[in-house]
Amino acid sequence: VTQCRKLLGLAERLAQGIKGIKEIKLLGKPDSSVVAWAAEDPKSLDIFKVNDAMSKRGWHLSALQRPAGLHMCITPAHSKEMIDKLVVDLQEACKEVLKAPKDGEEGMAPIYGLAESLPDRNIIGDVLVAYQEAALDC
Repeated sequence: VTQCRKLLGLAERLAQGIKGIKEIKLLGKPDSSVVAWAAEDPKSLDIFKVNDAMSKRGWHLSALQRPAGLHMCITPAHSKEMIDKLVVDLQEACKEVLKAPKDGEEGMAPIYGLAESLPDRNIIGDVLVAYQEAALDC
């Protein structure tokens, strides 16, 4: 019970931190240890480029589609200090992407963006297999 309270408290701490970043918004209310967010204005902020910027800072967030977003599952390995650092890095990453929206074409943003825009979702598996083969030089 103590661990559950800790995780839910950290999830709420992250949610409150995200609410303080004007470029992004929460996706739903985190009733568990998973917190999801998206760009407030997806036309001006590419959330997948934010994910790439966060990866460069050492964070490993999970991408979402429909709507495009990111999420993180809070675990016992996380602390208040880590959540606070995540929020600071997330705010900096948003500003970085807004400052240079055309940068970052070498990360995963183009792949996630392509998959998000496909009208026929059945070909996503084929695209991902082709990408992995090319990336792994199979």
